[in-house]
Amino acid sequence: MRKEPGMEYKKETNEKLSLGETCAVIGKALRISLKTKTAFSFLISLLGFGFAFLPALVSSVLKLFTDEIQTMATGGAYEMRHVLMLFGLLILLHVAQVGFNFISRYTLACDSIRTNKYLIRHIIETTCDIRYQYIENQAEFAQKIEFANSYSGFRVANSMQNILAWLQQLVTFVSVLLLLSEVSVWAAVLLLVTSIPAAILSYKQRDATYVHNVKYMMEGALVIHYMQILTRHNPFNDICHFRIFDYLKGKWREICDDYTGKKNAMTKKHVLYNSAADLLRNLVYIVVLLVAAYKIYENPALGLGTFTLMMSLSKSFQSVTSNLLVQGGVFLSDISYMRDYFDLDKLEQEKIDKGAKPRESGEVSFENVQFTYPGCKDPVLKNINVHIRDGETVAIVGENGSGKTTFVNLLCGMYTPDHGSVSIGGHAIDENPTAARRTVSAVFQNFGKYDATLRHNITVSDPERKEADEDAELWKLCELTGFAECVKQQASGFDEEIGDFAKKGNDLSGGQWQKLALTRALWRNKARIMVLDEPTAALDPIAEADIYRRFAEMTGGRTTLLVSHRLGVTSIVDRILMFRDGEIVEDGSHRELLEKNGYYAELYRAQAKWYADEFRE
Repeated sequence: MRKEPGMEYKKETNEKLSLGETCAVIGKALRISLKTKTAFSFLISLLGFGFAFLPALVSSVLKLFTDEIQTMATGGAYEMRHVLMLFGLLILLHVAQVGFNFISRYTLACDSIRTNKYLIRHIIETTCDIRYQYIENQAEFAQKIEFANSYSGFRVANSMQNILAWLQQLVTFVSVLLLLSEVSVWAAVLLLVTSIPAAILSYKQRDATYVHNVKYMMEGALVIHYMQILTRHNPFNDICHFRIFDYLKGKWREICDDYTGKKNAMTKKHVLYNSAADLLRNLVYIVVLLVAAYKIYENPALGLGTFTLMMSLSKSFQSVTSNLLVQGGVFLSDISYMRDYFDLDKLEQEKIDKGAKPRESGEVSFENVQFTYPGCKDPVLKNINVHIRDGETVAIVGENGSGKTTFVNLLCGMYTPDHGSVSIGGHAIDENPTAARRTVSAVFQNFGKYDATLRHNITVSDPERKEADEDAELWKLCELTGFAECVKQQASGFDEEIGDFAKKGNDLSGGQWQKLALTRALWRNKARIMVLDEPTAALDPIAEADIYRRFAEMTGGRTTLLVSHRLGVTSIVDRILMFRDGEIVEDGSHRELLEKNGYYAELYRAQAKWYADEFRE
């Protein structure tokens, strides 16, 4: 039996990580953080450990300066040069701190941009390299990618770049704590303890936000979806003609009110708790200053410098402690986001052989093949046994849902059978999926429409193909597919930009896009197998008949699988495979199946009135 890839990847959103898993995630994050740093930003990070001692140093110099000023005020012995030196040193330290903070924030922002770019590129590469099953949302891949794009990538980038900054703050915390403890151990303990509630609340808030983002991600996406429908009026004709704006606005309001209500309730609770924590910290700060003033009142010999030192250190200590704990909590809560991001690496990837060559033969064989989509109980294909000769033209027909497209997807190596094997040119597809795919050129139902030139839209199927006169080769193919007329209408010919983002707003009709897709498939001339999945669905009957007249010339003796639920094409193929409920129920030529007078003959005669005369019985 087939092993479902990605099952080990599926996790509950509230699953907690073990200490080992947490350390592994942090290690990965730190490696990426260092990888995305430039030499300059790395130097700034190293210098940051030296500047981390500045708050303690500034407080010490401020104490000495205050004591000197007090001595001057009371008429004691003092040296003006010494006072001016301390004052100048204070100014220099403040300027250095402000300047370094500016440079540090700038480099951190640049590092975050680079890291975010690295993460997005990794998401794109993951999507490009994973097995096709995940694209069809196996193991909730679509939600995972959406979550990584919306939340994980940004959070991971920020958290990774804040690791070294957090370590620098730890140095500041220790240096200020040691200096403050020399003045008053109890003050240090009191300030430390009262900073903990804010850190705990911050962690719980981030944790709750993560759960909310995961749990209600689809609701948030729906709010945006309905907003885009309303603002872009897409599909325009349907919305405007039937005047369904009130219905859409009602749906948007219903989903939006529910989503924002849950989010506002969570935010209100967080604001209330955080305000209480801030009030507690401010009250304690005032108490510490009153204690310091009382100590000086009891012992005037301590001097105002001690009060200034206490005030400066308390403020610095409270700030750095809060930042240290809060950012530590933020980092710990962001580990869940990092876990989700790094779990993308656990997905099974395609076996890509860049040097693979197409198979020399277009022979196709299905042996005892059964396939079931993930999450479904019943198989879509059952006991498929069929052999297609090299160069044979075969129609894959049947009603919607009969298994035609799944059959094609298995041939293209997009899925792996539950059991049985699929081979091309005598080689199993999973032996070398890249070679198998390069043997096949296809027009899928949902073919790509790229915002680029006509030339790129066609040649993208085989970018390595080089022709001395590319335009001549393209014209030859376009004339076969009927796309030449569309190219002639373009001001820049093959170099005309098309698509939603074209500068001239130039786009193609559904039929024109379908002809382009067919031309694209023919450009891949080294392929020995042509797969055409509903290649004329968007064409009118005349254009469809015109394409079928030139069908043999287009396919050029290659093995061709023509998938359709419209049976008008079957009279021009060598053989017909009739699908029904996931099985091949009839196999033969058009005339043989008509003479058999079975399921195929019944459907063909029911549809005969749709076909052009040359395709009738």
